[in-house]
This record gives sequence, structure tokens and C-alpha cells, in this order.
Amino acid sequence: MEPKHSAEMSRHLDKQSHALMETYRAMSHELHKLQVSLNTTRILY
Repeated sequence: MEPKHSAEMSRHLDKQSHALMETYRAMSHELHKLQVSLNTTRILY
């Protein structure tokens, strides 16, 4: 692979990695909120 294409691919993969990590954090946060909500509901009933 040519160095130019290699550098472009590396930047693209870095951006994808960052986007995936942000998505993972958001989903993890939502899951935690749902688990807290479920536990609160179980305690009330």
C-alpha cells in the first residue's frame, strides 16, 4: 500500500475507532440508567 493511502486509512480507522468508543460509552450509560431504573422498580414492588 502506498504511504499516502496508508496514512489516509490510518486516519479513517482512527475516526471510526473514536466514533465506536463514543457509541459504546453512550450505550453503556443508557444501560446503566435502565439497570438503576429496573432495580428501583423492583424495590418499590
